[in-house]
Amino acid sequence: PLQGIVINSTELRAGAGKRFAKVSADALVSGEKIEIIGIDPDRPWLQVIGPNQEVGYLPATDVRLINPL
Repeated sequence: PLQGIVINSTELRAGAGKRFAKVSADALVSGEKIEIIGIDPDRPWLQVIGPNQEVGYLPATDVRLINPL
């Protein structure tokens, strides 16, 4: 699986967009590692597993890939 690092503090969302509810009360902060499990084909959002094993979406612009293909 692809690994990434959060580069801009961001909220993990239940869907690919800011209109979706937050998955967690705590934002992901710069430097936290995430696992990328999906890419939304219509929007620049990634489906990820956060550091506390929560699954959600965040903007692709807020992530730097650790092991790009």
